[in-house]
Amino acid sequence: MKLIGPLTDPTAHGGTAADAFHLIIPSLPGYGFSGKPKETGWGPERIASAWIVLMQRLGYRKFAAQGGDWGAVVTEMIAVQAPKELVGIHVNMPGAIPADIDKASFSGAPAPAGLSDEEKDTYGQLVSFYKNVYYAFWMGTRPQTAAGFSDSPIGLATFMIDHDARSLDLIARSFDGTPEGLTPDDVLDNVTLFWLTNTGVSAARLYWENKLAFFSPKGVKVPVAVSVFPDELYQTPKTWAEKAYPNLIHYNKVPKGGHFAAWEQPMLLTEELRAGLKSLRTS
Repeated sequence: MKLIGPLTDPTAHGGTAADAFHLIIPSLPGYGFSGKPKETGWGPERIASAWIVLMQRLGYRKFAAQGGDWGAVVTEMIAVQAPKELVGIHVNMPGAIPADIDKASFSGAPAPAGLSDEEKDTYGQLVSFYKNVYYAFWMGTRPQTAAGFSDSPIGLATFMIDHDARSLDLIARSFDGTPEGLTPDDVLDNVTLFWLTNTGVSAARLYWENKLAFFSPKGVKVPVAVSVFPDELYQTPKTWAEKAYPNLIHYNKVPKGGHFAAWEQPMLLTEELRAGLKSLRTS
């Protein structure tokens, strides 16, 4: 919601009229504003196909796609399916970790030989994340056991705010009065959306449906813009992004922000979308 004004009305938010976007913002099946699937099979590939049909039915002859977190996976699957209308994508959680690196970091093995200092740092970030990713293992294997969230707003809130170490820090500081990024209302609004729509369990099922490697390359060939936030689950080195995306058109490290960039640092993400997709406006 914080992106809508800056992207659709850029002259009121530090941009020019040429920066304006039309926005189509679908809600993932089982999340918040969408319906809850009544059948299995709604993984990222099927969601991507549904978004493509949506854009075609709306009459868009050209469009770009953007995402972070699950949105990044769905966006990359739109790119893999490569409809003729798609001109390119932007992601702020790129699937660019080489498969062998991803596998080794998951096991907690020492960093492989031959990595640069930057790549070693990212490897360490991945190892640390995988040691604390049990929320995803739980939802990926037994999402229905989250049924207690339908009866306890405190339980739902506790589970949602403790996503990863840095996200928890960024959320917690808002309650300590730090005037940066999120506010307490931002956090409570987000939990309330899942509470009032009773989507704690239905949202968890996407982890069970997914069969893709979350962070590894998926064969994207279309133009790709990448933004790297310093408090993301990992910071993707440009060397890996270039290998994962043979048509990398934009790569930039921004000064602040974490995993939920659209929520926490909307203006920085807005600037990245304007810059990253600018070259595609005339393609």
